[in-house]
Amino acid sequence: MNRFRIFFPILCLFWFGAVVAEPAQISALIEQDKLEEALSAADEDLAVDANNVTAKFLRGLILTRMNRLDEAAAAFEELTESHPELPEPYNNLAVVYAAKGDYERARQSLQKAINTHPSYATAHENMGDIYAKMASQAYNQALELNEDNATAKAKLSLINNLFSLPAAAAPTQVAAAKPERKTARDELPPAAPPVVEPKPAPQAKTEPATPVAAPAPVATPAPAVNAAGADEVKRAVDLWATAWSSKDFSAYAATYAPDFVPPGGESRATWERSRRDRIARPAFIKIDVADLQVTMLGPDHAQAEFTQGYQSDTFSDSVKKMLILKKSGDRWLITQEGSR
Repeated sequence: MNRFRIFFPILCLFWFGAVVAEPAQISALIEQDKLEEALSAADEDLAVDANNVTAKFLRGLILTRMNRLDEAAAAFEELTESHPELPEPYNNLAVVYAAKGDYERARQSLQKAINTHPSYATAHENMGDIYAKMASQAYNQALELNEDNATAKAKLSLINNLFSLPAAAAPTQVAAAKPERKTARDELPPAAPPVVEPKPAPQAKTEPATPVAAPAPVATPAPAVNAAGADEVKRAVDLWATAWSSKDFSAYAATYAPDFVPPGGESRATWERSRRDRIARPAFIKIDVADLQVTMLGPDHAQAEFTQGYQSDTFSDSVKKMLILKKSGDRWLITQEGSR
């Protein structure tokens, strides 16, 4: 099992207001690691509407993933200045500062996020990581001055253990708490549904760039049959998430039906190559399925909707996910998928 020691603050994706172009298209490009194309799409949106907050936020996220940290910092700094009431840009600005090794500025940015929205759980968690990292630096400095300092060694060991969690024990929180008070976001029209990974995989992330149409319903079975089928579908979704988290591509691909239609019109072979690469690349992957709701569309078709949390050593996000499954023998297999 790979272990990690560096600080990976949570990078969350939020959506604000109405947009000129489909944010789903940009999100799909992000989840496919087509970052140059995603950046061009965000820039095109901003060329049409320079005040497009969603495009600005996406642009900062893309620049962060491209490791263009100075530009990413500038993007999120501009958002904090134009929308100081929103906590998420402060949080992601802290992520960029931390990636640059500037933990004090990261701490200050997180404090502003918390001041803006005191129940923003992700910012509090990231603040804890920042303090732990700063403590590690202080203990290292103490040992440089006195290498026999047993107390500093013990404390440093505790900090190192914290940052050496195996993938299975890595933090799973990827979404911030929703504000209980009204912010500028509440004054804007609802945003188009995000389509990320994985996105995903932001995944979003992260999965298709277009909404998925459910197959035509067939005759509705009796309630007892529906209940039994729903339990089977839930187990199928759990199997899918477990295979993904285990980075077992063969098991992951086996959860999809032979007639699965990949998003974006790409071929099944192209989709498999892309997914295999994206699953193999991170050091670890953690998929969480929350609020799973199953709707039986007939004895052999079902729709599963849930909140998908994705975390790896390079990216984290949370999206609304939908899977369309059909029964094949004694298994439920995915025929379509999408994010909302």
